[in-house]
Formats: sequence, C-alpha cells, structure tokens
Amino acid sequence: MAYRYIALLGAACVDDPTRRPLAAAALRDHGLEEHRHGNHFRLFAAENTPLLDTPCGGVLVGCVFHRDGRRIDDSSQLPQEGDPQAFRTALTHRCWGDYVLLQETRGPSPATVVSRDPSCGIACYYATDSERRFITSDVALASHLGLFDRAVDWDTVAQLLVYTFVKSSRTALQGLRELLPGCSLHLGQGDDSLSHTWSPWDFVSPRHHQPGFEEAASNLRGVIDTVVRSWSRVDGSILVELSGGLDSSIIAACLGRTSSHVVCATLVTALPGADERRYAGAIATHAGLPLRSLALTAEHSCVDPAVAPWLVMPRAGPLQQLTDEIVRDTTRREGLRASYSGGGGDTVFSYLTSAAPAADAFIKQGPIAGLKAIRDLSELHHCTLWLAARLTLKKLRTRHPGPAAADWSFLKPATVDPPDAHPWLKGAAEQAPGDRERVTGLIGTQVLRDGLPRSAVSWLRLPLLSQPVMEACLAIPSWMWISGGINRAVARAAFADALPASVAQRRSKGDFLQLCAAIYRHNQARIGELLLCGELAARGLLDVDALRAFLDPSSSARGHAFMRIFDLCSIENWIRHQR
Repeated sequence: MAYRYIALLGAACVDDPTRRPLAAAALRDHGLEEHRHGNHFRLFAAENTPLLDTPCGGVLVGCVFHRDGRRIDDSSQLPQEGDPQAFRTALTHRCWGDYVLLQETRGPSPATVVSRDPSCGIACYYATDSERRFITSDVALASHLGLFDRAVDWDTVAQLLVYTFVKSSRTALQGLRELLPGCSLHLGQGDDSLSHTWSPWDFVSPRHHQPGFEEAASNLRGVIDTVVRSWSRVDGSILVELSGGLDSSIIAACLGRTSSHVVCATLVTALPGADERRYAGAIATHAGLPLRSLALTAEHSCVDPAVAPWLVMPRAGPLQQLTDEIVRDTTRREGLRASYSGGGGDTVFSYLTSAAPAADAFIKQGPIAGLKAIRDLSELHHCTLWLAARLTLKKLRTRHPGPAAADWSFLKPATVDPPDAHPWLKGAAEQAPGDRERVTGLIGTQVLRDGLPRSAVSWLRLPLLSQPVMEACLAIPSWMWISGGINRAVARAAFADALPASVAQRRSKGDFLQLCAAIYRHNQARIGELLLCGELAARGLLDVDALRAFLDPSSSARGHAFMRIFDLCSIENWIRHQR
C-alpha cells in the first residue's frame, strides 16, 4: 500500500475531545492509527507510512534521505534547527524524498504549517472549509469521518474541458484543494496563505550552471544513480516499466547494479508502432534482468470503468486505465513491492522541440555560444542554418510566456477563466525562453499521478522527477542538452557505457496511437451513450451536434481527434461516479 495519512485540524476533532474516540475507531477500520496529537492537529497514518518527529515539534510523513542517498530513519539525523521556518529551509536544502511536513508555529497567532516536497511523490489535499479542516493523502478518509461531502466543482470541470492538462491547486471536488509540490500552506486563525519552500528558478540561474558538458554528464550520472539506489534499498523488489526508450532504460541500468530483486516488463500490442521488445530486450539483457511481455488489446479496454474514491481529478483515459491495471496486477503476481517508471524523463532531460535552447545560449552566453547552438539546432531538426537562425531570432523577440493552450473542440462556446497560475510560474516572464519551457514542462509532469490510479494504493516511483534529479537537470543549460545535434545529449553521454548502443543512440520512439484508434473503434457505441446522454451534455457544456457527427459510424475518424474524445469520456465517467 502507498503512504496513507490524514491530519485533523482545529474543530475537525482537535478541540472536541468527545469526537476523538469516534474518529480513532472509524479510521482504524481503514487501517490507520493515531500517531501524533499536537496542539492544533491530530495525525493518523497507516502502519507502513514512515513518520519522524522533528526537532521543532513537527512530524514528517513519508520517506526522507540525505543528499548522499542515506535514508533518514531517526529524528537525530534530521537538520536540528529548532525554528520551524529554519527547519523547512534546511530540510529542502540538505535532504530530499517523498514527504509531507506538518509543523505548529508558536507565538501570539499559532498556526499549522504543511509543506510538500518538490517531487510530487506523496499526495496532499486539504479542505478549505474553516469548520472542517483536514490534510490527507486520500479524501475518502475524510468522507468516511463525515468531514467532507463529495460534490462536483462545475467551475473546475469547465476549466478542465478547455485546459485539460494544465495543473493548478484546484481539484474537481468542491472545497478541496491540492497543496502543490514545493509549497507550504499556513493555516491560522485568520486567512490561509501559501509560500514557496522550493523554486525551479533557483537552479536555472548561471551561478548553478555546470561548467562543461563532461562535468554535467558525470554529475547527472551520479545523481540519478544515487536516487535509484536509495529507493531500491527502501523497496527491495521492483517491477520496471521498460519501454525501450532512453528514460526507462536508464532506470533499468541503475537498478541492474543494485542488490534488489528487479523484474522488467514491457507492454506489447499486435498493432504496429508499439512493439518495443527489441529495445527492451536489449537493455534487460545488458542489465542482467528478466523481462516480461505484457499484452495490451483493445478488447480489454473500457471507457467507463469504476472510479476509485481517492481520485479527485478525472485524468485517467482508457489507455492509462488499461496499462495501470495490467502493471498493477503484474506487480502483485510477481510478488513485488513497487513499480518504477521513467515517466517525466523527456521533460527533465530538456527534450525541447523549439528554438528556445539556441535563444537561451545567446541570452546567457553571447553570440559565439548562440551560433554554435543554432548549428546544433539545425542538425537536430534536419533543417537549414537559416531556418534555425530565423526561429531563434523569433524566440529572442518573444520574451513573455503566452497563455495556457485552450482546446474548444466539441465544446459549446462559453466564458471560462483560465486556471490559477501554478506557483512555479511566478517570475517566469523574466526568464529565458528555454528555461520557461523547461519549467512549464515540469509543471505538466505533475498530472502524471492523477492518471495512474494505482499510485494511491501501491508504491509507484518516478525517480527522474525526484528533487535531486530535477535540480541537477535544471542546472544544465538548455543548449547543452542539444550538443552535437542530439536530443537529451547529456543524459545519453552520462549513461553511454551503461546502455546498449541500440538504446543509447536511439532517436525514434514507439507509440500506442494505433492501439488508441482500436480502443476508440471498440468502444465507439458506448462512447456515444456516455457523452450524448451524460451530465456534460445535460449541462450544455458539449457541442452535441459536432459530437454526433464525429461519432456517426458512417463517418471515419480523421486525424487524432479521438484522443480528445477520450478526455471527454474520462471527465464524464468521473462525474457519474461522484453521485
């Protein structure tokens, strides 16, 4: 089981002793025991959820490591700052992991401060109702206690329909928000407030830049290896989701040098484009690890599966649901404790498809570095130097980030406010174009767990999105990642001797587009029932005529529009399960 906890705040049981036994008994039914009773919060956690008391009177929920990878399993190994704010700063700078920190501040206006680590590893939701406050990894626990009544937030749903993959603190449930990674929530007697404990902009500044390509590659290799080794010692037995691409192959290569029991698994479909066994087999053999092939078929797909009660955002499409179930079942069948994925690797390794890296080189290093980056850019995209230069100049002239991408296909025209800006975007307008794109991409990776239901009930590790790896990658200038006209060049160089040449030098990628098309065809009739007679249509949010024309069996689906249909189905299906 994944880490599970709930902290009850203020009137939600702390100040009412008559309700304490009732809450404890109710949560015991869900496998949680009371572990901490402070002046302003009561903390309940599952038996397998690590807890550490802090020197400043708080408690850490989750797993914490020293920078060198040693796990912290005793409070004496934590930073010893007694002031809560000083401790938060020291913890962020000297440690890393998957954790949530709860603290109580002192003084005339006492408050509870909740901080979440930058890696998005352990969920953290909180209620905005001042009378029934809680912090939890699983909102179903609060519902069980009678502290939260599930109701769809239709304003958020309207935003999701238009800005499907934009991450903000809002959830699709009324009165429930998510504490975003690298942020702290201050809950006092007056208004609540948010602050940063970690910002990606601290690491893209020139003072953090790696001095050269070789040094950057060597440092990156060490950081990733440390992170993977650290987690492997915690988990012991691991399933690696191996696609055959660079990112997951790096994870497998690192695990192959550990003492953990590791099994690789690759997804296979009879349709063209997605059979990665050639590359997955090469890396598994190179790392000395067994490989399992997991079959994916459209016939086993579903567009209206059961929705887990802990899902607060409707982001799990039919392909994600199908793969999530297969990987979860394989992990259990093999008797393994955790699954590891290379998710987020493209983003953290600065796989940018624009001219932004060359623009960054001009801004930060001057004309000589800029011209070299233009040459690399032209080789990378197989275009002329003139075109690469023209696109770079255009990037240099566009110094302000544009609005979030909106998608109005199959929707009725309406007035929808864009989502709240992510805290990491504060100050983005003053940053170089490539750095803006990299940080925006990192924010986008925070939706990954929203679409993977198993991450709430089993350990799903995304090592490439850990705090040390993000920091190391951000400190490598964007133009260095395209050196020699090769994408993700630093990561390739870092692990060149640990990967078979066929994987280390691979430029292509497998995809499941053909399988997605087959899933659409297999579920086309049910999709029509779900969307044309559903809640979204009843509320006038969908363009029913456009949908009916697209779904007509006599018309052939053109392009990739069926992927948009999957997004609508995910939202509709989630809404139906909130009744």
